[in-house]
Amino acid sequence: MSVALEIHFRIQPIHRREFLQTAESLMSRTSAIPGLEELGCFEEVGTANVFLWRECWVSRVEIEGRLDSPGIKTLLAAIGVLGELDHYEILWFGGSETPRPGWT
Repeated sequence: MSVALEIHFRIQPIHRREFLQTAESLMSRTSAIPGLEELGCFEEVGTANVFLWRECWVSRVEIEGRLDSPGIKTLLAAIGVLGELDHYEILWFGGSETPRPGWT
């Protein structure tokens, strides 16, 4: 079963370049993790600096391990400093799950 983590956020225009450098670094480190099926960072068309970070994993076990990883913690810290977290969710087979308590 494929499981996806989606993080929706905004970056302050003044911090756009810094965020893109951080995202590129995180993507290059994350892409080789076993169990990762897809990784992407997308910008909303027509709305500058509104992004979606999406990771698809082979199973719930892998994604739960990922939630406490340094990579996700770094991404969330960068979003907190450079912009604002809108929301995040875990998706699978057309459904969604409430995030684990304490994970912000």
